[in-house]
Amino acid sequence: MLDNVSVMFEDKGFYLKKMRRPLYEKNMEVFGTNYKKYFDEIIDTVAAAEDKRQMAIMLGDCFAYKMREAYVNKKKIPPQLAMDLNLMMIYYVFPGILLTKDVNAELIADAFKEKWNEIMECSIDYADYQTIRDGFSNKLFGLF
Repeated sequence: MLDNVSVMFEDKGFYLKKMRRPLYEKNMEVFGTNYKKYFDEIIDTVAAAEDKRQMAIMLGDCFAYKMREAYVNKKKIPPQLAMDLNLMMIYYVFPGILLTKDVNAELIADAFKEKWNEIMECSIDYADYQTIRDGFSNKLFGLF
């Protein structure tokens, strides 16, 4: 389950570079298409479970541990890497889960956030795609 999920983060430099609304919209579309199978697997697994919250927590735990194994060689996460991984979660993974519009999407996002914060030793939150997208300003002081 969630085998090789770290591939979602391999192009983090590409996805996090020059974050502006039009580029974010395009990147989110590409990210969602490229990793749809992971989102579908998560949604389907939780939907089929009797105890959906417990299954979401187990998947969040598995996801966070696989990411930690893939990117952390020592006990401490380098600060820049931690920031990049957290931003990928905030800008792409959480919105990707929520964009499925599944009845369990928010439950899954909550569980993933809880386990991510615990395992990656951080304190992030999530927002949906529309909220993040709307947070980008098209103009800065009317210049561009």
